[in-house]
Amino acid sequence: MEHLATASFAQANAQRPSGDGRISWEIANRFSPFETLHDPAEMFDNYASEVSQDMITWQKRLRHRLISASIPSPYSVGAVQRYERPKPDEDVDTLPWDLAQELHRPEVLRFIRGETDPNTTIAVRVSMPNEQRDCIWHLDNTPVSSVAPCRDVFQIDLPFPGATVRADLLSTVGNTVDEQVSEFLKPDHLVIVGMGDSYGSGEGNPDAPTVWSPMNQPSANDLRYLAAEDTPERKRSARWLDEKCHRSFFSNQSLTAFALAARDPHRVVSFLHYACTGASVFDGLLTQQLAPGRYDDLLRSSQLQRAIAELCDKGALEAADDLPREVTLDVNLNLFGVLGRGGNYDVVKQASKAPCQAGKLRAPDLVLVSIGGNDVGFSSIISYALLPTDFGDFPLAAEKLQSSLPDVCPPLEQRYSMAEDSGGHMAAHCHKRDRQLGFDAGDLIGISQDEYGMSSRLGIAYRAISHYLEIDPERIIAPLYPDPVRFVTPTTENQCSDAPSLGRASLPMSYTDRMHWQALRATDPIGITASWNFGATKREAERMLATINALRREMLDAGSDSEISIVCATRDTFVNRGWWQGTLQDMPSLRTQLGNTSKWRPYRYESDGRALITANDAYRTQNSSGENLPRTFGRPTGDYHGTIHPNLYGHLLITNEVLEYLREEIDLSSDED
Repeated sequence: MEHLATASFAQANAQRPSGDGRISWEIANRFSPFETLHDPAEMFDNYASEVSQDMITWQKRLRHRLISASIPSPYSVGAVQRYERPKPDEDVDTLPWDLAQELHRPEVLRFIRGETDPNTTIAVRVSMPNEQRDCIWHLDNTPVSSVAPCRDVFQIDLPFPGATVRADLLSTVGNTVDEQVSEFLKPDHLVIVGMGDSYGSGEGNPDAPTVWSPMNQPSANDLRYLAAEDTPERKRSARWLDEKCHRSFFSNQSLTAFALAARDPHRVVSFLHYACTGASVFDGLLTQQLAPGRYDDLLRSSQLQRAIAELCDKGALEAADDLPREVTLDVNLNLFGVLGRGGNYDVVKQASKAPCQAGKLRAPDLVLVSIGGNDVGFSSIISYALLPTDFGDFPLAAEKLQSSLPDVCPPLEQRYSMAEDSGGHMAAHCHKRDRQLGFDAGDLIGISQDEYGMSSRLGIAYRAISHYLEIDPERIIAPLYPDPVRFVTPTTENQCSDAPSLGRASLPMSYTDRMHWQALRATDPIGITASWNFGATKREAERMLATINALRREMLDAGSDSEISIVCATRDTFVNRGWWQGTLQDMPSLRTQLGNTSKWRPYRYESDGRALITANDAYRTQNSSGENLPRTFGRPTGDYHGTIHPNLYGHLLITNEVLEYLREEIDLSSDED
């Protein structure tokens, strides 16, 4: 009866206009990485419902929605289940990243591969919230529902290329059709790629942080409970979306893609995340990465090659060939193998790419990239500032602590004076490294070797991404690295210029080891560092700022030459939100006894908190037991890699600036709208 009534009404009103906007609709799950979870739509609803124009507000509201002081990652259950058997009553979450294959799972790529295939469907919720009558829903003239109130939400599996959805509104008397309302519904599909280094991967912010047991408060300055690999206080090691690359949902790249999905009910975002801790231009981005994160193996392919393969139709990859001249500009790439982290190897061969056949690649709509910090040895610059100049037993320290000492030393003009280097040990170490490497950070940045400095490296990276992913350069988005040490934001300063000095001189002349860096001693169970004072003086912070400014200048030059989009506003994102801010700064082994480690909640909301991870934060958050991991001083590495990286608060601040830039500068509307 219902079908007959519908057919007769359609024949009588074939010319009646439709699509008057009365049908309300939204895509149930709009973030493709959630497609592997046991209930993608429910997970998306839980996290997306509180997304506003400000991501800090999102965090604040989300903790109330989830009834949790520290918000969990959507991947936290799956990250734990990868290593532990699920509980009998626990749903199984499969992570979107296949760790063994080093690829995204097919579900994540479903909309990319099936974008024009009508057999590819996506769950859509439809309703007519202002309508009091009952109706029957149709998909391309085929009824898909029984009689139900039109204002009730009904879910339809919509063909991804789009289809006409029609509501037959029934008379309140009898079962006849009073009116038909139809609309062609088509999802707006954004493909976003995230690439680069630890600032893009989310280093320091594991999806499942370390879980600690309540412990007896240790005596002052006793960190043996951290140095012991089998410490009973550690109930569970930190777990990640990608263990090798320390890739996490709590990364500004992931959060940006998620926010873009959450803010438009008709948009689905396919997000492919490749950023990896330790990556540099010629060690990870354009070539295979050596020993990423905590592992000793070699990644199967470069980030760019993985992106090409996953965006390309199956079987459409061509044979590998050298980077073309329009990418290299005839620069000899093999010199980069000597002057940098990758070592002396055939860069030309390693950087060769298997391109996608013409017309077979789904070009991304955005590429979010963070690269350059590892190319200039920024972690070594941090180590240089935090470590003392007097090592005590220098020969023993040089032998046992080699991997904690700076690998690449700062430019000569940014090093300690003879008066500052009291023991002369740091100077001796740097002199040795300069001779072994043949360069310092100044050479890598480009202070003395412009042709093979950072601007040239970054230019090659940006042009390669644009060339192989077939994307307009302006849609390659590169935020400037935030400044971790300044106090005051200039009101009229051009954020694309060098950052000014630290501001008011309220930074303590020295942070003692009772503060943020105490946990660094846990890397040294044999006691060499017992007398060391970790910390940064104001002068050291000024030197660090000078190096950051030099790197940012190179980023801006390369960005201008390559015509990509540089987000300058992120330069000041962390101003006055440095490591000295917030609560729970000390370890529980200190005389102040602030906070038991078991009560540490890394993703809690704190209105005036720090945006950077201290060494203490890193050890509390990402401590691991060391199973199948390489050693550093007898300890597994990875426990402190998050030091001086953004925490969740920091990543949200960066996300806010990137979203604002996209809103003002990049048109993300569908070409068919």
